[in-house]
Amino acid sequence: MMTKKGCILWGFLLLVLPTRLQSQELLRLPKEQLTAFVTHIGGMSGALTTILAKPTPQSVRETVADSLVAIANSLPPESETRALSPSDALATLLTVARSDVSEVSEIGWSRLTRMALNGSTLLVRLNAVTLPGMFDDKPRGASALKKVATSRSDAAAEAVRILGSSYGPLGVTTLRGVFYENLVVDKEAAGVISAFAKRYKWTR
Repeated sequence: MMTKKGCILWGFLLLVLPTRLQSQELLRLPKEQLTAFVTHIGGMSGALTTILAKPTPQSVRETVADSLVAIANSLPPESETRALSPSDALATLLTVARSDVSEVSEIGWSRLTRMALNGSTLLVRLNAVTLPGMFDDKPRGASALKKVATSRSDAAAEAVRILGSSYGPLGVTTLRGVFYENLVVDKEAAGVISAFAKRYKWTR
């Protein structure tokens, strides 16, 4: 049964924070809202508990995850003084993506991919694109990396490098498919995949 405290917390989150992100759009909340979120959620452990708890409504999970994205997109050094820093937010989303519950893990995967595509700084984008390599679910990770590798994100080249050099046979197979279908659009990423094509003797 839901506790009174839990009801109040979930009600607060749904009232003060947006509950939906549009496709390819990253959340950037006003500082006052982020401060209120961190205060009520109880930092990194509170955010994880809220998202992973079995009775948590999906709308609340999405709301908390969107707020973590906003924090991960905050610029240091001011943001690093919060109880839940940008690096904490990324680590929390990584843990969420590793959940055994599919609808929960999808929240983490989708937001990490979105940050790799549209994060507020290059550092955010590069951090987000390297995280799929930490998962045991290689097919899902390869799919996420392919999405970034074939995008116009300036993290595309890094996604190509990861697939070609540090993601094992599946990564190479995925990258070969990208090469044969000529899917890379970023200029730097195109140069990187051409180098892999020479190494592996791929020809169109």
